[in-house]
Amino acid sequence: MRWRRELRIVAYLLAIGSIPARAQGDVRPLNPVRLTLESLLRTRGPDWVRHESPHFWIFAERPIREGELARVADSLESAWRHAESLLEQPIDDQPRATVLLTRSRTRFAGVVPVQGKGLWTRLPADGDVILLVRNDSVRAHTRHEVMHLVAFRAWGSQRGEWWLTEGLATFADGTCQHTTIAVVGRDLMRARPTLTATELQHRFTELWRADRAMAYVLAGTLVDYLWTTRGREGVRRLWQGSDSLDEQSVLPGAGGELTRGWRAHVERTAAQTPGLDSARFRRLGCG
Repeated sequence: MRWRRELRIVAYLLAIGSIPARAQGDVRPLNPVRLTLESLLRTRGPDWVRHESPHFWIFAERPIREGELARVADSLESAWRHAESLLEQPIDDQPRATVLLTRSRTRFAGVVPVQGKGLWTRLPADGDVILLVRNDSVRAHTRHEVMHLVAFRAWGSQRGEWWLTEGLATFADGTCQHTTIAVVGRDLMRARPTLTATELQHRFTELWRADRAMAYVLAGTLVDYLWTTRGREGVRRLWQGSDSLDEQSVLPGAGGELTRGWRAHVERTAAQTPGLDSARFRRLGCG
C-alpha cells in the first residue's frame, strides 16, 4: 500500500466550519486518483460530527458516545507527543491534520484496503489527512498513522525504502494486540529461521502482500534494532538516503552480522514473554 499519493484537494471544508448536507442519492464510488476531502466526507455511511484539538481536526461518525471524541483527541495528541519525543526535533504543528474516524472496514474502499486499519496521506494543496478504522474488533492505530505524519514533517520525504516507512510507524506504535511487537516478532522469526534482514528489505512488498501484519511487525522490530544500535540519527540518515544497510555474509543469501544482531536483539527484548495465538494473529493482526 503506497499511501503517499499525489492527490489534489479541491475543497477544504474545515475552513468554512460546516459540512454540506449529503443526500443518499448523491454518493459516488471513491476514485483514488481524484480523491478530495469532500469526496471522503460524502461517502455512504453515517453523518459526521466534528471536533478539534491542537494538532487535529477530527471527524467521527454519528452516533458517538458522550466523551468519545475527547478520548479520540487525547489519543491523537498523545501519539503526537510520543512521535515528537522519539524524534527529538521541532515539528511544524500547523496546519492541523484532518482525521476521519469510521467504524466501517469498507467506507473508504478503494483507498484503505479492506484488511487495512488506517492510512495517512499528504494532500499537496492543503496538508495531511489520516483515515482511521475503529470498532469493537479494530483499535485505532493512532501512534502508527501519526508517526507517518510527524516523520514526514520532521525528516522530509522518505528517500529510503518502504519497509522503513512502515517499520518506523510500527516501531512507534510498539504494540500488537495485548503484547509488544518484539514478542510477536520473536515468534514470527522463529517460524522463519532463514529470513534475513536483507530479504525483509528487498522483498518487503511481497511479504506485505502475503501477510500485511507479519511484514509490518518484522519491519518494526528491525527499526527497533537499528534505533538501539545506530540511534535516532542513524535511522534518520537511512530515511533521508544518506546511509544504507549492508550485510556481508560468507554464503550468498545467508544472513550476516546484521541479521544475527537483529535476531539476537528481538530474542533479548521479548525474553520469555508468552506470544499470541497464531490463529488470532492471522485473523486480527495487531488489533
